[in-house]
Amino acid sequence: MDGEKENLNNSNGKIKENGESFKDDGDSNLPLHKQILQNITTEPMLFPYMISSILVILTNQNLNIQKACRVDLNLSAEVCKGLEDKDSNSTSLDNSEIVVQKLVADMLIWQTILQNSIPAVFVIFLGSWSDRNRLRRPCMLLPIYGEIVRNIGLMVCVYFFDELPMNVSGLWQALPIAVTGYWAVMFMAVFSYVGDVSTEKNKTLRVGLVNATMALCLPIGTGLSGILYRKVGFYGVYTIALILGFISVWMAHIFIHDTKRIKFESEKEKEKSYWTRIKFFFNLKHLVEAFRVTFKKEKNNRRMKVIALTVLITGIMGPLQGDKGVAYLFTRVKFNWNEVQYSVYQTTSMCINLAGTFFVLGVVVRKFGVDDALIGIVATTGKFVSQFIFAFAATEFLFYFGLIVNCLQGPAIISMKSIINKIIPAQELGQVSAVTGIGENIIPVICGPLYSYVYEATVSYFPGAYFLVTAAITFPTIFLYMWLYMQHRMEKKQLLAYEAIDDGKQDESALSDTCVSVASYGSIKL
Repeated sequence: MDGEKENLNNSNGKIKENGESFKDDGDSNLPLHKQILQNITTEPMLFPYMISSILVILTNQNLNIQKACRVDLNLSAEVCKGLEDKDSNSTSLDNSEIVVQKLVADMLIWQTILQNSIPAVFVIFLGSWSDRNRLRRPCMLLPIYGEIVRNIGLMVCVYFFDELPMNVSGLWQALPIAVTGYWAVMFMAVFSYVGDVSTEKNKTLRVGLVNATMALCLPIGTGLSGILYRKVGFYGVYTIALILGFISVWMAHIFIHDTKRIKFESEKEKEKSYWTRIKFFFNLKHLVEAFRVTFKKEKNNRRMKVIALTVLITGIMGPLQGDKGVAYLFTRVKFNWNEVQYSVYQTTSMCINLAGTFFVLGVVVRKFGVDDALIGIVATTGKFVSQFIFAFAATEFLFYFGLIVNCLQGPAIISMKSIINKIIPAQELGQVSAVTGIGENIIPVICGPLYSYVYEATVSYFPGAYFLVTAAITFPTIFLYMWLYMQHRMEKKQLLAYEAIDDGKQDESALSDTCVSVASYGSIKL
């Protein structure tokens, strides 16, 4: 058993569930495109899942608008048709648009709480279970099944359009994905799996590929949602999302292979009843242990770094979730956009963000080895400034210009995830990802209702007010990245000081510990 443990924890000795070894594909001498191809792990599963999940967001909002108009408010068919066919000639419907949007925004408050609060708790227990059993794939499959069930239910809501009010469809949009973990469980499992199967040499590239996939999916899914909704309607979009969900399940079984499980007292485990296993799964001691592992004291200020990174996750990811619920509504009121125009905007956002991400990964990082935290400083500063441009943009040109200022949003997330993966051992990543993800999952419970409330309260006179909320949340993250950068600079100076000391006077073990710590968090090396 000790031999198995040693084999599992050795970064070059990780083995799949089928007994084969994971390959170290970290040859930095290869061209970037070959490195990317060799380091693909969860992306074939993640891409269709994310597209499926995002594809229905804009369609769901149109469903909510039509349900509120036709069923809840019982407005005339002509008015509801005008809101559905939104164009430059529909300015006469502005009052009806605001009344409908206020009702939708009010529903989004409780929907966001439901959608994010359950996964925030569930992911902690699932992360602990995942670490104990070294199983990541089941955790990835669970949210996919939730998406499949949700899309089937939404097709039922469309079929009984005039019988089921907006709140029923709103509940079905949130409940199935909430009880199966949604993105919280998916991202915990994905990043833990990447940590399991990667070495220090290729870990950052693999984290970057996962984040690039996520960054690619958001605008693609949103962009296609508007176009497909116009072309194929509710049934078409939900059917396509269903097909993508099944493809994601298939890809998970083909590309994802968990590290070989170490079985402790396997015979006793088999004798346990299902109820006993469920109680063990939800045992609060696992929650306490997850927090203990995450925030334990170690050398080089690990505890404070983890706390800082937890706050960073909250400050960066939270506003993305809050903005997601009201951005489309904002553009309908501010610029009188329809689904297609919003899709074009999101596609442009995708191209700009991808250009920024690949520039950072392929040039700034690969050629110059710029520090993770320094990238985060520049990225969050750009995001902070861009929110004022979005909020006060009087023309569509200025609104698009804000995307250029915010072009490094993707690298900000990559640098944050990269630092976590470097300072946390693979066997602790599930628990640490779950605990640090609490902030990421709890703040949508705060941000979602907050953004919806702010938007509902200001839509009549200043619909862009919620961008100032994002600016206020983003501002502290700049200083957190500055602190992480200074910490690394200090550790680097300590390493140089050790190297300057004569070998005979230097404690070899202390030097080794320092080298490992500094190497595990510094510049991204591809």
